[in-house]
Amino acid sequence: MAIGAEALLNVAKLHPAGMVLSSMATAIQGIYSMGASVNEFIDDHIDAMKKSANPTVSKTGRVLEMAKFGFGLGYMSSVTIIATGQLLLGNTLSAVGTVATAATLTNPIAMTCAAFGAIYYGWSALSDAERNEILDKLRAGLEIGVETIKAIIAFVVKTTNEILSPENIAEFKGFIKTYAAKFGKSLSDVTGKMVDILKDAAEQTVKKSNEIYESTASVLSEVATQTGQAASSAAETTSSAAKSALESTGAMLGTTSMAVKGAVGKASEAASIAAGAASETAKGLYERTVDAAQQLTTSKTKPELPAVDTPKAVADEVAVKDIRPPKV
Repeated sequence: MAIGAEALLNVAKLHPAGMVLSSMATAIQGIYSMGASVNEFIDDHIDAMKKSANPTVSKTGRVLEMAKFGFGLGYMSSVTIIATGQLLLGNTLSAVGTVATAATLTNPIAMTCAAFGAIYYGWSALSDAERNEILDKLRAGLEIGVETIKAIIAFVVKTTNEILSPENIAEFKGFIKTYAAKFGKSLSDVTGKMVDILKDAAEQTVKKSNEIYESTASVLSEVATQTGQAASSAAETTSSAAKSALESTGAMLGTTSMAVKGAVGKASEAASIAAGAASETAKGLYERTVDAAQQLTTSKTKPELPAVDTPKAVADEVAVKDIRPPKV
């Protein structure tokens, strides 16, 4: 691939492997946890991708290898591809941004596939002004000429079309979506494709609907819980009040019963005393009445008179004598 006279002149100004890294290359080194030997890491990274069972990953590894050795820039061509893709995904590659996101970017192979996908779909979706802005950032951060950067980007797009199938290329969108989201961007923000815009809109609608549903369900659950607690509390209060009322009523009944019992006992005792007194009074009255009656009877009885023979008695006695048989 011809990279132009200016690009060839810029090659001589690039950092060969083993020299001090530029600021943006250092950021990539930190994100990928490359260690001290960036060149060695890139070689191992390419080998791991080529050996992957995933055809998309394997073929992307081949394109990365071709870029490394085809431009004669060593690892810097690979770093340029990764850096370009990261910027398109939304990573600023600033010191603050790198520190903030390094812990979340833990899969180097997936990150490289996302970078390839962002370049393939996203570079052509930018306006000229947006492309020039990114080129300026790459030039300053990597200390590479703009034409060299443009040549590497063009190589990625062209070779990806040649080596990867449409199905492989479409799989890039999954990687883009995952890693763009880490920087607050959606798939359609990167690709600019109407189909992706509509897809993102549909997904957002579903997401919002789910959030509303979950929020509503949570509120209803909370209301039901609070209602249940209130009902339970009311029931317990009512039960307690009823129990207290029953206990008070029972106590009152017990007191009333004792009072009635005491009153009945006292009444019975008084009645017994009264009855006894009345009985004694009646008995005395009776005895006095009997005595008076006896005295009255005695005073009215006729005195016994001495026996006097009456003519009738004499006659009777004579008659008796007359009917006695004569003595023989």
